[in-house]
Amino acid sequence: MQQSEHLRIARIVGNKIRSRRRAIGISQQDLADMAEIHLTSLSRIERGITTPKVDMLARLATALDTTTADLVSGITDSDVHPKERRRITANDLMHARKTGETAPPQ
Repeated sequence: MQQSEHLRIARIVGNKIRSRRRAIGISQQDLADMAEIHLTSLSRIERGITTPKVDMLARLATALDTTTADLVSGITDSDVHPKERRRITANDLMHARKTGETAPPQ
């Protein structure tokens, strides 16, 4: 994954965490304490500088009384991969195998 795709995903996740935190009216320090993470880490996540690992995302979701799925919902393949590059899917692979093609289309 290129840096720009990583930053796009980090911004989406960070904005969702910040929006949820503000909606329930707690400070960054409160959320950091409840999720047992450092305030600086939370700040970097909310600003889209870094993406939390799954365990940290789960702790943040729990502290925000939401689900991990809610915090990553809406992230699509186009957020992860450049539009000019087509990703091969499991369906592509299965179709190639059924039709006897040597490689799935790219």
